[in-house]
Amino acid sequence: MSLADFVDYGYLHSKQRKELAIKKEIFEINFENAKFQFMPVLNLSISPNYSRSISSVIQPDGTLKDCNVHNISAAPSISLRYPLIYTGGLISVGSNLNIYKNMNKLNSYTNYSSSIFNLTYSQPLSFFSSYKWSKRSLLANKSISVREEIKEKLNLKEILSEEYLSLILSMRRIEILNRTNSQLDTLISQLSVMHKIGNILILELDEILLTKRKIQLDVAKEKRIFATKIRNINDKYNILLSQETEFVLPGVPVFDLNESDMKNRLVILQRDYNEKNIVDYQKKIAELRNERMVVPTLQASIGRSGAGNNIRDVWDKGQISYNISMAISFSLTDIKQKAKQLKIAKLTLENYMIKSSLEDLNEGNRLEELLSVYAEKKDYLSYIETAKKVFNDNIKVKIYLLKEGIIPYGEFIKQWDSINQLDLDLITTLESIFKVYYEISRLLLMDFYTGEKYEV
Repeated sequence: MSLADFVDYGYLHSKQRKELAIKKEIFEINFENAKFQFMPVLNLSISPNYSRSISSVIQPDGTLKDCNVHNISAAPSISLRYPLIYTGGLISVGSNLNIYKNMNKLNSYTNYSSSIFNLTYSQPLSFFSSYKWSKRSLLANKSISVREEIKEKLNLKEILSEEYLSLILSMRRIEILNRTNSQLDTLISQLSVMHKIGNILILELDEILLTKRKIQLDVAKEKRIFATKIRNINDKYNILLSQETEFVLPGVPVFDLNESDMKNRLVILQRDYNEKNIVDYQKKIAELRNERMVVPTLQASIGRSGAGNNIRDVWDKGQISYNISMAISFSLTDIKQKAKQLKIAKLTLENYMIKSSLEDLNEGNRLEELLSVYAEKKDYLSYIETAKKVFNDNIKVKIYLLKEGIIPYGEFIKQWDSINQLDLDLITTLESIFKVYYEISRLLLMDFYTGEKYEV
């Protein structure tokens, strides 16, 4: 199984990905709900009513008689409110009909009255629009949420890469120990013959036998660790791995951008993030400034209303009415408080800008540092490959010298351990490179494997 297959499958079946999916769905639902504040609002209502009373009614013979009087009324209405996002104004359209029916034995009648239509436009002359700022804030928060989602995905993929390389490291340790054990078997067989003819001391042979025993214990330990890792990964990611699964050592991850393009992208991302992040600060300042102003609100309306004994009379007898008014409101009690709140809001924004500029500088320096580490680790991998070839040639010479009794066993095993350590260093260096790779990916909001990235 390759690293790419392991990461893709593990990501797809991980509990963390499901958490991210749920988190994203919740955000999308909240985002759609929040958008309703910018949409027209249509309301329909009806208020039916029934009442019964007793009323004294004059009879034909001039006497009074208490009679039951039944009244039925209904008031259906419909209204539409449409906020104007960029001017802060509000358009309202409404219509209602009142129906009143009186029922008794001697006098039954029905009355109708209606505000057939009423169109109203209200506009603050400051043209401050809380809707415009709310919309900007909503879109900015969505953009920030997308950035965080990409970072969380990359975090999960980094964890999966670490899991994969940890498995390879355990397998390589087991392979090294088995290889060493096999080499010692051959060496013990040859040195036993040499001991019999007196070429080496029994102490050197015993030292090798002790080393072999230690290796056998280490193999059992590493296999147990490897089995535990396999079991844990299967449980966490629902991957059906076994101890016989083959894992392929991955190559060095590469970037699709050169160093200059990376730095430019980071600057653009930082500018975009700061522009999105200061929207709420700017909104607060704009609101406080508006509250401190004397803001006249102009309202104009036109409508038609009428009444009659039937629906047609309502329309025929209806009258057109016009109205223009202006309202001015200004708080006289909290002028100083609003001024202080405005100053605090401005200082908070200024503080954020200072803090963000320092963070941007640190991120730029961090990117340069990571790119240097990436290059150094790649060079070290090349060194390991070269050193392994040299050490493998040397070990052949050391084996010959050991057999001839020219060098002690300790010098031979030191050379052998150096070769084994290079094998392990190769994997740990790859681990370091992948950590650097994913940190750079998070800084640039870009998954270089899949091509997914945050669009500015």
